[in-house]
Amino acid sequence: MDKQVIELLSSPNYKERMQGEYLDLLTRTAKLELLLMLEDIGALNFELTCPVEMLEEQLLDMKKYLSVLIRRAEIEKVDLSRCTVIAVGGFSPNGKI
Repeated sequence: MDKQVIELLSSPNYKERMQGEYLDLLTRTAKLELLLMLEDIGALNFELTCPVEMLEEQLLDMKKYLSVLIRRAEIEKVDLSRCTVIAVGGFSPNGKI
């Protein structure tokens, strides 16, 4: 987990914890989406142990969760504009995520 995410999730301030939660989920969602895209084009060097359909269902649920966090952040005036994933680090098509 990214150092910035750990710091935000450990904050005593609930708005910063929400930013950390959002950033962590955004990163994990991007990684899963990339994994599914690579699997779809046959670019993975390993076999998935779980059905693709289950991973796709998980991705949909993660996107719904992101949507709820965004709406909640708007209501609670939590700034998520600085919480972006510039690059999906830690993923390699050779099987290491």
